[in-house]
Amino acid sequence: MLFRSGHGAIALDYGNLSLETALETGLPFFTGFAHEAIARANWVLGNLDDARAALASAEEYLDLIPAEDDKALLRPDLVDLSAKING
Repeated sequence: MLFRSGHGAIALDYGNLSLETALETGLPFFTGFAHEAIARANWVLGNLDDARAALASAEEYLDLIPAEDDKALLRPDLVDLSAKING
């Protein structure tokens, strides 16, 4: 993963590209994960306000995911990231 290798800026670029694609699909599952990627990249870069904003967006999309098993894939990442950003 790019954010683990110290490439936060590249990870942010890919997160933004993912968000563009996810919005085209109209599927909250993909859009939530794209926001999570943006939040995580911003956290790595030290942009905590941007990280919190993207995390909040990801949490909003989590609520829109209809299938509980799909929500279960995103929820732990958001909990983990929230602890890192707000911890």
